[in-house]
Amino acid sequence: MRILALATAALGGAASGCSDPSEAIARIVREEPPALSRAAQERPGSGPEGDAPPRSAAADGVAGAEDSGAERVAEKSASRAARGAAKERRRRSGSAMTARAADGAGRGAQIGEEDGGAVAIPELEVVRLVVSRGIASREPIEAATSFSRAEADRLYAFVELSNKEQATSEIRVTFTPPDGSAPLRIRLPVGAQRRFRTWAATRKARAAGVWSVAVSDAAGSELARASFTITK
Repeated sequence: MRILALATAALGGAASGCSDPSEAIARIVREEPPALSRAAQERPGSGPEGDAPPRSAAADGVAGAEDSGAERVAEKSASRAARGAAKERRRRSGSAMTARAADGAGRGAQIGEEDGGAVAIPELEVVRLVVSRGIASREPIEAATSFSRAEADRLYAFVELSNKEQATSEIRVTFTPPDGSAPLRIRLPVGAQRRFRTWAATRKARAAGVWSVAVSDAAGSELARASFTITK
């Protein structure tokens, strides 16, 4: 190929005015290595066209797209990491709030139990307990220990209390028949006075025999007891 090119060049040199073929071949040999070197490097030679043009816009665009894609991947990774960290913080915060709420509820229950255990029932003392046929001006009328069935249409258990702590409370008055069956229990409030009077009434004291009437505080402790008899 090279020999053919030299021969062709020699003939061309003769045609172009170079009468000596050897001179034409020598000129080609001098020019060939730089031309071949430029061809191997895919660079055009210097000339009217000027310096080699820059890389094509398509090549630059592909490189830029690859760079942009890498940046987007990095940004997405960073965004996912940030969202993951935010979710973890919210989860920990929620767990902490739940733990604090549970701890507060436990403490509240504990305080309530302590408070409940600390609440003391006021100390009451029964000063008077009598059974009568009536009440007037907050005092018993016709108090007695024995009543005939005919006159026992309505009986009262009058109670006078000493309330030193002047605290509100309650008492329970219980009427129990002679056979001990079906006692009648009546709850009465106690006001915040040092001396407090109250009474309970019943129409059911009809059975002949010895009845009992008892007074208990709010805890069920018996404070006083009395008895009365119903005759035929």
